[in-house]
Amino acid sequence: MKAAVVRDSGQPPVTEELRSGGGTEVVAHTRQPKKANESFEKIEKRERTPDSSTSVDLNPIVDAEYGDCGEGYVEPANYPRDLERDVMSDRKTRYHLRPIRPDDGAMLIAFHRHLAPRSIYLRFFTFHPTLTEAEVQRFTCVDYVNRLALVAEIEGRLIAVARFDSKPGDAEAEVAFVVADEYQHHGIGSLMLDELARAARRRGITTFRADTLAENHTMLDVFRHAGFSISSSIDYGTVTLRFPIEPTETYQAALAARESKRHLEPVAGTSGFESEVGQI
Repeated sequence: MKAAVVRDSGQPPVTEELRSGGGTEVVAHTRQPKKANESFEKIEKRERTPDSSTSVDLNPIVDAEYGDCGEGYVEPANYPRDLERDVMSDRKTRYHLRPIRPDDGAMLIAFHRHLAPRSIYLRFFTFHPTLTEAEVQRFTCVDYVNRLALVAEIEGRLIAVARFDSKPGDAEAEVAFVVADEYQHHGIGSLMLDELARAARRRGITTFRADTLAENHTMLDVFRHAGFSISSSIDYGTVTLRFPIEPTETYQAALAARESKRHLEPVAGTSGFESEVGQI
């Protein structure tokens, strides 16, 4: 198998072959990490007292434009109720899946505050214990077309957030996920990836891209076992994955296996859930 190699001045590249859960070959081009790519422990110690008034570059989501939600909550006219689900996970966890809303700011702040420092580091690539007001607005004010976020909640408490961001007219979107520590390994990340991909296809998105730390094995496994044909590259400890999201036969087989362990119910008043298993 031939692989294009990304060369680093003064350093020979290292090429590694990986395989996704669907059997698709993945090639990773690896360079030696920079000193700046410090360990979680070093970053946490160095940034123990961050300036909360300063917004960090929240990797890995595109710095897209967003509008002012305004004061007082009014449900957006294009709020996609058809994306709401009541879910029973393969570990018998019941939760509600829905698009994020402008009035979710307080819940998002509480969700972020209760994440373990390492979970924050794996999501944002830095020690960032508190979301700024601008970040909260950016994450909760989406247009449901180029920028869409889904949240999972239990009794009014957020337990996961997944999102894609793209620029108008682009067919590629950047995705990111974070799941509360006590609800990791419950299949929630895989479900949210499936639901994000389903929603993205209906909005003209054809490809997902994700930047993930090489040490974030849980998130990498979610992507690699999804059934998509994935290409990946590693640069200074950060893995960039790209994959088309059309429902191929391989993806449908993987999706069918996951859905056999889930129970999804549409919420009253919505158009209902339609499985893509068997639809190509």
